[in-house]
Amino acid sequence: KAVLAYAVFAGLWILLSDRAVELVAGDYAEHATAQTVKGLLFVALTSLLLYELMRRLLGKERAAALREREARDERMRALQLLDAIAEGSTDAIFAKDPEGRYLMINREAARITGRSREEVVGRQDEDLFPPDQAALIRANDRQVMAGDAVVTFEEELATPEGTTVFLATKGPLHDADGKVI
Repeated sequence: KAVLAYAVFAGLWILLSDRAVELVAGDYAEHATAQTVKGLLFVALTSLLLYELMRRLLGKERAAALREREARDERMRALQLLDAIAEGSTDAIFAKDPEGRYLMINREAARITGRSREEVVGRQDEDLFPPDQAALIRANDRQVMAGDAVVTFEEELATPEGTTVFLATKGPLHDADGKVI
């Protein structure tokens, strides 16, 4: 649009200003002066036109950047709220990838495993629990992913405080396309 506007303006300027110069200029000196003034006016007017186009473009870019920043800030606030909810919970909260690696755990989940978050994140149940318990957890996880539904299980796990039976409610997480992740 900007190029088209410039092309129309410049074309009309050339066509009309040359005729105007012919009408006002009587001799060679007046004609030369009129051509110089015409050139200066063209530069001034096209500069104003380009300035206005750039001002509008930068205004749109600033508005888009502001909207993006506000959306990013809102996502950050939502993440901070979710983190506060997870950390304030007395329930073990965790997320795993489809291969069963822990992506995040809250303080209570770390306590139950008897390990720090850093020791759990990136590991699988086989690294944290005895083989029979890890197999049960993994089978339950697969059932949740295959059924794409929230399911509650009883899971008997070895913890630092001894063997404990947990009522574990697990649900699938989805990506933007709705695929279970």
